[in-house]
Amino acid sequence: MFITSAEWLDVNYGKLVRDMLLDGLGGRALHVLEPELHAFEDAATTAAITCFHVGARPYALRLRRVRTLDELAPLTGGQRWS
Repeated sequence: MFITSAEWLDVNYGKLVRDMLLDGLGGRALHVLEPELHAFEDAATTAAITCFHVGARPYALRLRRVRTLDELAPLTGGQRWS
């Protein structure tokens, strides 16, 4: 699991990471927090929790939009994204 800002999902410099999640990095799921949740108390940015298993080559990732902090646990669910 890796917690980062979510901007890499939308910009050109994030293409490498997006590609790697489906080819070798073993992406399993992305849980994207709504911007108003302020996941990082000292930064004005969005947040994404990326779940992966290094070496796996998944057919698709699960993508889930998290609207409240209470929805975070457990890190399951979401729509298939390939």
